[in-house]
Amino acid sequence: MAQADYIVSNGTGAAVRSDLNGQLAAIVSNNSGATAPATTYAYQWWADTTTNTLKLRNSANSAWIEIMQLDGTLTMEDGTAALPGLAFRDDLDTGIFRAGTNQLGISSAGVERVEFGSSEVVFNDAGNNYDFRVEGDTNANLLFVDASADAVGIGTSSPEVKFSVVGTAAEPPSSGTTANSLLQLKSQTLNTELNIGLHTVTGNYGAYIQASDNNLAVPYGLHLQPNGGNVGIGTTSPSENLHVSGAGSQVIRCGTTDTSGIAVGVLRASYLGGGGGTQSIVDLRAGDGYAFLTTTTNTPVVFGTNTTERARIDTSGRLLVGTSTARDKLFNGTTSVNIPQLQSEKAGAGLSNRFLLTGNNGTAPANPAAEFILARSYGTALNSYTAVTSADSHLGAISFQGADGTEFVEAASIQCFTDAASGANDMPGRLVFSTTADGASSPTERMRIGNNGDSALYTQNTGGTLLNLQTAASAGTSAALITGTHSASGVLTGTVSLRVWSNGNIQNTNNSYTGISDIKLKENIADANSQWDDIKSLQVRNYNLKEGQTHRQIGLIAQEVEPISPGLVYETPDRDEDGNDLGTVTKSVQYSVLYMKAVKALQEAMERIEQLEAKVAALESA
Repeated sequence: MAQADYIVSNGTGAAVRSDLNGQLAAIVSNNSGATAPATTYAYQWWADTTTNTLKLRNSANSAWIEIMQLDGTLTMEDGTAALPGLAFRDDLDTGIFRAGTNQLGISSAGVERVEFGSSEVVFNDAGNNYDFRVEGDTNANLLFVDASADAVGIGTSSPEVKFSVVGTAAEPPSSGTTANSLLQLKSQTLNTELNIGLHTVTGNYGAYIQASDNNLAVPYGLHLQPNGGNVGIGTTSPSENLHVSGAGSQVIRCGTTDTSGIAVGVLRASYLGGGGGTQSIVDLRAGDGYAFLTTTTNTPVVFGTNTTERARIDTSGRLLVGTSTARDKLFNGTTSVNIPQLQSEKAGAGLSNRFLLTGNNGTAPANPAAEFILARSYGTALNSYTAVTSADSHLGAISFQGADGTEFVEAASIQCFTDAASGANDMPGRLVFSTTADGASSPTERMRIGNNGDSALYTQNTGGTLLNLQTAASAGTSAALITGTHSASGVLTGTVSLRVWSNGNIQNTNNSYTGISDIKLKENIADANSQWDDIKSLQVRNYNLKEGQTHRQIGLIAQEVEPISPGLVYETPDRDEDGNDLGTVTKSVQYSVLYMKAVKALQEAMERIEQLEAKVAALESA
């Protein structure tokens, strides 16, 4: 147990450390003690060991609030209906309170709704205009108490009399069967019952009150058969068994059940869920019926929550989420063929439009994760698998577009094309990455990955390839090339500036070198020895490289240089694609050193020329 004032006083190192340890001890023990801390702060914890409770200082730092018992038991203030002891952060007048001894109350909007006493449970004890509803498995209004009308409904939320029962039409009870009536009065001692309900017997529709004795049905006590067998509410010309009509409200017409017995019901509405059209259909059959269908022209299907539209299927079959208008001002999307079939939008600051695909399929590697698939068939019908039979077929793309003030314009894209005609389980393809340059009207290819694994990175100039990664079948022949041009098919056609082979060898075909030559990096500086004989002995050759090169170059042969000046030649081991030493080497010439030898030899030649010129001048003046 420890308490502190949380103020570290000046002092020696040991004193400050002791003070800090005291503060930390108070923190980790929640200022535990038999009495409250002498120094308090707003929102400070205190473990009261006298009452065995955990308390929190209020925001005004004027009182302690009891949070829970130290043994884990939660406690709270009694509260009132207006300010419950247990309430919600954003709804403080709704929650649970203690009305009195052994009384538990539940309130909302500051009014008591339910009271649990020691001998009874009372709903709406305050006598407010507050309804009570019980839902069943399939019935949202299995029991409904309308407080404003002082009426009770079963199967309805609008009881028109003190006790109202509403249900679907059913066959009247027969001998030895359970009654399907809406209301049944039964005497256990007399073994008699009175059934009240609606029935659907072929050619005889209506309402009935039926009595039975020892489970033997007797004729109807009451039978209603208006308008030739149809019942209408709000209309004098019902067109179905039960036809409900009303201006400016939802209207329902209920059809008969399917003869197969699998139909639950069909709802037809002239105004259903904000659709705005007539003959909207909700088919609840367990068979092959439509879940939702509109049968009139220009009538979308609209879905919403909290009286706000959230999604719709428009009259062209497009699914629109968060918007009711399909966009048509898209890059490569201005025709009806290219308008997206799925569109999702969010509006407002700080809102993001994200899609999440998650695969929760266990840990086995064979279990598939979430996938986003773009596919194409050459067929023109749904569910077609007609083969993609030509190269350069566009299989799919991810397009990144931004608005320019009037329409969406593409900034970049990732596209997949076929590299050749497909065969059985064979679909050779390439990925093409494109970006739009500043001032350009459409993207330009910047990078591609071929079906054989070759990769090419293009420069800003569409005629230049910056980097080309090429694979080959034989070991050590794959290479990374820095080049100047490429063909439309991605095949290297220009002069290679630098080639790095997979066996570690490097070929610089333009013989360009640079070096750091600052004096601050060097020591033991002295004049070089004569290079005259070495330079005279070197053989400068013309040749072309074997690797697809036909143009002639000028240079040296390493094996011819080595006997003359061994220091100019170095070796690199040849390796296979896995990095294993093949036991052979490739020899190269250190041209940067050779250039310096040539400069030294040139200086010697210039000195000899100057000496000869001096001798000639002396002879001419003699």
